[in-house]
Amino acid sequence: MTRGPFLLLLLLAAPTRVAAQVTKFDRQRAHIMLDVVREDIRKHYFDTTYGGIDLDAVFDTAGARVDRSTALSQLIGAIAQATLELNDSHTGFLPPGLVYRADYGWQLRFVGDTCRFFQLDKGSDAEAKGVHVGDALLGIEGFRPSRENLFRLQYLLYLVQPRAAVRLILQSPGAEPRQVDIATKVIERRRIVDPRNSFDLGELIREGESEWEEEAPRWSEAGDKVVVWRPHHFYAYDSWVDDLLKSARKHQGLVLDLRGNHGGAVHSLLKLLGGFYAEDVTVCDQVERQKHEPMVAKGKGDNRVQGAIVVLVDAESASASEMFARTIQLTGRGKVLGDRTAGAVRESMGYIHSVGTQTMAFYGTQVTIADLVMPDGGRLEQVGVSPDEVILPTGADLRDKRDPVLAKALALLGVSMTAEQAGRLTWESDK
Repeated sequence: MTRGPFLLLLLLAAPTRVAAQVTKFDRQRAHIMLDVVREDIRKHYFDTTYGGIDLDAVFDTAGARVDRSTALSQLIGAIAQATLELNDSHTGFLPPGLVYRADYGWQLRFVGDTCRFFQLDKGSDAEAKGVHVGDALLGIEGFRPSRENLFRLQYLLYLVQPRAAVRLILQSPGAEPRQVDIATKVIERRRIVDPRNSFDLGELIREGESEWEEEAPRWSEAGDKVVVWRPHHFYAYDSWVDDLLKSARKHQGLVLDLRGNHGGAVHSLLKLLGGFYAEDVTVCDQVERQKHEPMVAKGKGDNRVQGAIVVLVDAESASASEMFARTIQLTGRGKVLGDRTAGAVRESMGYIHSVGTQTMAFYGTQVTIADLVMPDGGRLEQVGVSPDEVILPTGADLRDKRDPVLAKALALLGVSMTAEQAGRLTWESDK
């Protein structure tokens, strides 16, 4: 068993401070979901050996855990644990909403081998207890975060087993480690969210609009010669790619900031990459269950972006972000700066289901349908992209909003800007 799934299993066994009791009806639904998730993986997973695991044995064990569960979060955790046994970045259980949603008031990100607080919500208990952006997180609920387990840890705390309080071990720059107990903002939700109900549908729409406001792409001009773009995802719509390429063609240089970008739509990746080349570019080989075929970005000829490009990445850059950066490296089209990327690079498909008749609970399975092999024969899954130049902000840099990575990128493109100035750029938003 790998370290990540083992961590999840240990935390699921620990007492949780937010728990809803299990009814016979809940347990029956969990067994239905477990069987459907198993079948999704059996039908669609790209590797018929499932990475060497006994799929039926894993899911039978999960079924036994469902029978022993005493809280709704444990039911969800039993199904999640089964999918994590594949140790695949793009395969997992998409659970229905729990009765409670936890807002911990922070965002975490690895910088090198150190997990740091990257963002804090104003008014959160973490802020009140003296946690600062840039502080190092050394432990959470008795476990030390690592690059390998952070995703699973957050998956557990947000989607599977939200908690009303967490115990942290953290360290501020230049200070000794300290223990802090942080209260979580726990939001009680309806037991079942039904999109056919106008009240629930309105709530879902409002949540989506709020998320869009936060996640819209940003850009900023750094002098007359360079434009900086920061897309938070590879969005499924095309207009953001058109806007980015249009603005890049008007400048001598582009900084594409993919730090924190978890990837997204394949067609957006290919359209964006193609905009930087005259000829077609083979991005990777898609290795599916029944076939192998190249993934190709169509070149734009004379309409391509001809200026220089510098790509910024970090430990949260994943999937399409990693493929973009590695293609730029392999073709010599530009430079990649920052930190080693997440190593989460496969192609997946989501399969959405519902359980129930009068009132339905929606859930799903994300299944890897293709492994992706780069033109040099390398795989980025669990490896990541090593930048041409590693530049890591310190805890103090994050706390004081200095951005030495962006400052270095701008310097390569002929723009002189301090780390302080780079950290305070005024961003335009595509709203």
